[in-house]
Amino acid sequence: MRKKMWKQMVAVSVAAGMMAMSLAGCQNTDTPESAAVPEAGDTSAEAGGFEEMTIKLGHGSSPADDDPYHILAMNFKENVEEATGGKVTVEIFPSGQLGGEMDSYEGLGMGTVDMCIATANIFGLYDERTTIMDMPFLLQDEESAQKLLDSDLIQGVLEELSDTTGAVHLGFGSGGFRHIFNNVRPIYKPEDLKDVKLRVPETTIFVDTFAALGANVTPMTYSETYTGIQQKTIDGIEVPIGNGYTVGYYEVCDYLSLTRHFYNALSLSISKSLYDGMSPELQQILKDAAVKAGQDQRISVAENEAGQLEAMKESGIQVNEIDDVEQFRALVQPIYDNYRDNISADIYSQAMEILGIEE
Repeated sequence: MRKKMWKQMVAVSVAAGMMAMSLAGCQNTDTPESAAVPEAGDTSAEAGGFEEMTIKLGHGSSPADDDPYHILAMNFKENVEEATGGKVTVEIFPSGQLGGEMDSYEGLGMGTVDMCIATANIFGLYDERTTIMDMPFLLQDEESAQKLLDSDLIQGVLEELSDTTGAVHLGFGSGGFRHIFNNVRPIYKPEDLKDVKLRVPETTIFVDTFAALGANVTPMTYSETYTGIQQKTIDGIEVPIGNGYTVGYYEVCDYLSLTRHFYNALSLSISKSLYDGMSPELQQILKDAAVKAGQDQRISVAENEAGQLEAMKESGIQVNEIDDVEQFRALVQPIYDNYRDNISADIYSQAMEILGIEE
């Protein structure tokens, strides 16, 4: 798998370099030209600082008003269009219309996708240092998640990552904490996961975590999971409350266990070739719009989750808390030991210091 990913990384880097030469100052051929550098002293949208353009933004989730991905996309759209006086418009393509998450993210590097919302665990396929964001049971709450994700440490790593992927990270939103939906039994303790066929993303940290917890790990494309549960190909899936509600996993699962095993950070990312062709003023507008979109979206997600959870309970799904999180942490401790060097001891130690955790 690593050899395959290395080939993909090389292809992405080469493609990004070629596309940067041909696309500088332009965007997709079916949309107007990208931003032009404003004249001296003329940097505002209202003063005509850049030309009209449309940016296509894709995500893989539902276009529902209370879906975390869609809220983030809509916030970004509104912020950009307001800041540019409508000169730059953002067209949103939900439900994987621009491809699955992996395909969309790779498309940024190849210049075939303008922007996408990607779950941060995808970064680990390109740079293992980013896996610090995905260590199991590390982040306790939204406050600790923001403290780490918005730190100079993580922002610096992601800035370096753009040279590898051809994708520029603009800002984070929240997908909430991930929990387990399944049809076998409620999960109170690690033993309850034994032989449960659970769909997880095809990233090493997810596979290793649930293998350590005793689940029957079953990688599957996200778009196929709802049908997979219906047809009993798999027993369940681990996703945040927002996705479980808007996609409707509570309709095909009997149990929801609030395990909070991973934090689901959502990255607003843009094609580097498109971004590099923009004026510095427009680049800053997009960054500011993404950061503000994430800040507002985090509040919305937290407010929505309580109502979504109550609605799922009323539908008949059985909801439970886990008995003792320390039992789960004990089983995944070897993962911390194994991943520390891959992440880098320095990054690992700095992250623990930011979170106030003694090593």
